[in-house]
Amino acid sequence: MHRYTSVFFDLGRTLVYRIVTQERTLRLLCSEVGAPLLPTPDWAGAVAIWRAYHSSHYLTCRNLAQENDLIFREAQLILNHLAPGFTEEVADRLAMGLQASTRWWSLYDDVPPVLNQLKVAGRKTGIISNWEPSLEQFCLKMGLAHAVQVAVSSGVEGIEKPSPRIFQIAMERMEVEPENCLFVGDDYRMDVVGSRAAGMTPVLLDRNDRYLETDCLKIRRIDELFDILRGEPVSHPTTPVCFASYSL
Repeated sequence: MHRYTSVFFDLGRTLVYRIVTQERTLRLLCSEVGAPLLPTPDWAGAVAIWRAYHSSHYLTCRNLAQENDLIFREAQLILNHLAPGFTEEVADRLAMGLQASTRWWSLYDDVPPVLNQLKVAGRKTGIISNWEPSLEQFCLKMGLAHAVQVAVSSGVEGIEKPSPRIFQIAMERMEVEPENCLFVGDDYRMDVVGSRAAGMTPVLLDRNDRYLETDCLKIRRIDELFDILRGEPVSHPTTPVCFASYSL
């Protein structure tokens, strides 16, 4: 029997990437909804406000209704900064645009064939991501739902990577053991440290050679994952990256 029967993935910058910057997103949406912008809108400031509020509040959302409420509050904060004379209708329309997140993301071109091959080979696949409760809906709209058996979001669970617990929750739902699992992600601290602490074998996806020194398996494209599954070497770990380990 093959050692690795299951492969879990991170989502952002692993399977999908943002094709429109957050600033460009706001520029487009504010134009579309007819926001009464100030003469010199501070777009960078609006993005900073959006990011800060979202990162400090999204873990309070456990379901889609709460997530929608959060997005509406974010829309109001953004408009307070860019277009103080906005109406509630404009805020509603901006929130709806922000909710349509698949508009701003795309799959990496190597992802669909790899997920299909894993499925044909009978390997279980899942997603573990620091994402909002809408993760499953997002995966469905991006064409990922058919290829993964489990999608676990920090928003629903109230736990973020790199906590080992969120990885353990995913394995429990998949009914698999850590020693039979690979976890593929692009961030050393969040993905490698967290999955390793949960007993998985981490695989660092480094598409742009951000990590010159690693103490784990490293690939540059998702399809190199098959070398690992076949037991073939893909890289030679060198000096460890200096991040503290994470434990429960």
